[in-house]
Amino acid sequence: MECSKESPCLRQVVLQLLLFRLFIPLVLVGVIANVGMAYSAEQNLVKQQKQVIHSVADTVGYHLDQGGRILDAVARVAETSGESNLSIFMESTWKSYGYFETIYHLDKDNKIMLMMPSDYRYIGLDMSNIPGFKKSGVNKDITISLPFISPRTGEPTVYLNRALSNGGYVIGELNLGLFQHEILSISDTSNKDFVFIMDETGKLLAHPSSDMVKQQINFSNLEMYQSILTGKTNDLYIYNGRIVIGSAARLEETGWIIVDQVPLSVFFSTYALNLGLMLLASIAIWLVLVRNLGKELQRYVVSPLEHLSKGTNALTAGDFSQYNSIESIPTAFNELNKLAADFQFMNYNLQVRENSLQESEKRYRGLFNRVPIGLFRVTISGEILNVNPMVVFILGYPSKEELFKINIKNLLYKPSMDNTKEEAVIEDIWNEKSFETQLKHYDGTIIWVQININIVCDSKDEKMYLEGSIQDITQRKHTENMIKKQQELLLKAEIEQREILEKALVMKDQFISLISHEFKTPLNVIYSAIQLIECIYFNQISDRVKELIGSIKINTFRQLRLANNLLDITKLNSGHFKLNMKNIDIVFLIEAITESVELYANQKNIEISFDSNVISKIISIDEEKIERIILNILSNAIKFTDNGGRVDVILNENSELNLVEIKIIDTGIGIPKDKQELIFERFGQVDSNLSRQAEGTGIGLSLVKSLVDILEGTIEVESELGVGSTFIIKLPLKEGIADDEVEACLDFENRLVNEIKVEFSDIYL
Repeated sequence: MECSKESPCLRQVVLQLLLFRLFIPLVLVGVIANVGMAYSAEQNLVKQQKQVIHSVADTVGYHLDQGGRILDAVARVAETSGESNLSIFMESTWKSYGYFETIYHLDKDNKIMLMMPSDYRYIGLDMSNIPGFKKSGVNKDITISLPFISPRTGEPTVYLNRALSNGGYVIGELNLGLFQHEILSISDTSNKDFVFIMDETGKLLAHPSSDMVKQQINFSNLEMYQSILTGKTNDLYIYNGRIVIGSAARLEETGWIIVDQVPLSVFFSTYALNLGLMLLASIAIWLVLVRNLGKELQRYVVSPLEHLSKGTNALTAGDFSQYNSIESIPTAFNELNKLAADFQFMNYNLQVRENSLQESEKRYRGLFNRVPIGLFRVTISGEILNVNPMVVFILGYPSKEELFKINIKNLLYKPSMDNTKEEAVIEDIWNEKSFETQLKHYDGTIIWVQININIVCDSKDEKMYLEGSIQDITQRKHTENMIKKQQELLLKAEIEQREILEKALVMKDQFISLISHEFKTPLNVIYSAIQLIECIYFNQISDRVKELIGSIKINTFRQLRLANNLLDITKLNSGHFKLNMKNIDIVFLIEAITESVELYANQKNIEISFDSNVISKIISIDEEKIERIILNILSNAIKFTDNGGRVDVILNENSELNLVEIKIIDTGIGIPKDKQELIFERFGQVDSNLSRQAEGTGIGLSLVKSLVDILEGTIEVESELGVGSTFIIKLPLKEGIADDEVEACLDFENRLVNEIKVEFSDIYL
């Protein structure tokens, strides 16, 4: 197999790995290390330059300071001694120290009185006209002139001036040639340092080239001069066409500037040479490594792998005779030896699997031909690749060969449609995993079949062909059609029966509504007559008759309650139940209802109380519906609570859930767990004996549940037999209706009294 860019040889891969993962990184590390060393050396160079500058600065400072001390000693003698003694001292000082070229003693008018070495030609000379005679101070007593080139010595020189207390001056002509010798000594000692000294104006005071000093060359345009004036002590700039690293310091006493320059080429030449040598050595090592490694790879890796590749190709072709040839492969390391052993093991296993596969193919072929289900394989375009005999039998073809001539698309029964729709239908069929369709039989008839297919894809997830099973379901379809017709007839009959039942229910509701209305009319007449008798003949009626009248009123209220409940139920069933929403103070309403039934609770010595977490809460709600709900539950609580019991009504506002919760808690007989859902069903009763004792019908709580649902609330019960019950009503907090006033208290109290009489008709007063 030839090597290519997409499939490189092992030798190329190994060499690339060594080059990019080992050699180049090592070279880069070396280069970076060299650069780091250069940077570190540059920092050290700057430090060395500063040391050189400080050394020169110390020399300059010492030279000036020592001159100032000597001149100060001469001045003190001049202040305390006569001219003869001063002359002797000046001569001895000039000869002994040799610091000054000339020492002058001036009078008050700056004229020379005495000088050493003595020269009568200068006696009486006025030195006040010398430019820069008084400049900056070495100390508080000594001043220094601007530097100049001495016409006698040709060296840079300055005047040190010491004022005398008795008038006049002592002046020393200080030669600065010592600085020239100092920087020449530094240049001779170090091949890289280039030191020179400038005054504050940029004129040279000392330079390796003495001619430039004598010419008083000005370096004020030098970048280092400009930098030191701004406080920058180090800079990189061009000097005489070469890039240099400059470092400078400025003397505080005189303003003179000392500069040390090192050419960048001199500094980096060593590191450039090291870098070049390192790269050359690296290339040489790489060439030797490539040559030797290539031979070793070819001998110990590539050749054995080529043998294994030939053996693999033979296995691919089904030749399992390479087992012995693999044993002769030269192996130089354990991994390759293991690979050869694995190849031999694979060769053996493949041979075993090939034999097993051939046996399995025989079994599959026998099963494929004998299975009582049609099996097929077709291309995506519909060409038949293979079928078993059952497919031929189902479709009625005389042989497989005849069936192979047919495209599967031509077998599909498709009512008249254009080619576009036909292709769409076929595409939809192929997208299904399991479907039922109609096919054309060989004799021209149409049969129903159940087809299960699976799309086989290659490794790139591209569709290759379809395989699946087919079953003749024509008889089953015929049976299903007959069953479907029977179901349609049954459904039609059921619909007719439902319509008849619904009509009967409507008639029942109408009948109950009519009976309830007719029932309420005589009850209202009876109740009105009883009230009239009580008003007119109350004092003339015996106690026995009063008892009978009370019994008549109670039973009248019971029948009115029953009639009202029946009417409400028919309204709920017919959907004619309407709400009358008003702005109501729910806290006031519930508290008023609770207080209104205290008379009935006191009859059984039952303590009843009300509590709330808010003082007032105006919401939009149907007041009458709430009254009926609360009165019904309170009547049950009092009815089924023994003497001496307790009933608590608690109202809580839950602003997070936006609802109001009303709890009615009693210590009555309780409700069994299995009967707690029953109480909200129509005519549902926990115990018929209890109902008879308490004169109940089983309609009340069912109606309460319906009323709560209409108000978009919920009601639930928590109860324990023999302990008591808690009814929890949760109503949404709806905002009050705009411009709607709260109902008058008088109308509310009158209506509440009448409703209590009806709802509490089971409780005798």
